[in-house]
Amino acid sequence: MAFVPEIGRTVVLVDRAMESAEKASKAVAETWLYDVAADRWTQLPEATLPFGCGMNYNMVYDSHHKCLLLVTGDYGQPTAVWAMRVQL
Repeated sequence: MAFVPEIGRTVVLVDRAMESAEKASKAVAETWLYDVAADRWTQLPEATLPFGCGMNYNMVYDSHHKCLLLVTGDYGQPTAVWAMRVQL
């Protein structure tokens, strides 16, 4: 999770197991916003990532570029960096 000052919300990624057509479980990462002042959660379905993050990830807010940087990677796999920008 990371706080985005421009929108006053915390962005949280939540892994979900999804059933595929072949009945094998595949993880995706849902993107949610938390508004502490209103104590309200809002899901951003269009920002669901096509992979789960598991436990090996880090997300930070880059105030210079005004975007979130998500660093992911599984054991034995290359590290990937994703840039995300939330606009309301």
